[in-house]
Amino acid sequence: MILDKLTNKDLYTGIHPMFEVAFKFLEDYLKNPVAPGRYDICGDDLYVKIDEGKTREEGYYEVHDHYIDLQVMLDGEEKVLCDWRENLQPAMPYNEQDDALFLKDGKGNIEFTFSKGQFMILYPWDAHKPSMAIDGPAPIKKLVFKVKL
Repeated sequence: MILDKLTNKDLYTGIHPMFEVAFKFLEDYLKNPVAPGRYDICGDDLYVKIDEGKTREEGYYEVHDHYIDLQVMLDGEEKVLCDWRENLQPAMPYNEQDDALFLKDGKGNIEFTFSKGQFMILYPWDAHKPSMAIDGPAPIKKLVFKVKL
């Protein structure tokens, strides 16, 4: 897992060739926002989900087998819990169509506030429980890029 400020995004473009493309989409989006939804950038190799919603009181950890999550907080803040994938047990069967496995709570060895102007990169071994409320449900807006491994 990587957590950093958007001002440092250029330090991470060499990790995966699609990260630079994702950050370019972000720059364009900030100049010309589009409605929430899914947008294919490079087909299934890179797409983005523009999410506007509220934080929640309960949720599951999740992991993805075929995609890296590159999440960018545009507005609001949320609590995120992270743990190693191997520390958690499945809560339901793997959903191949959504590339998602939801997991039961574990130790939650990392907890942080994900705020406007930050991004995080989550790999298949990074079990994450995003969009959790801090002081009750609150509005958030973020981009969730799905980067194929």
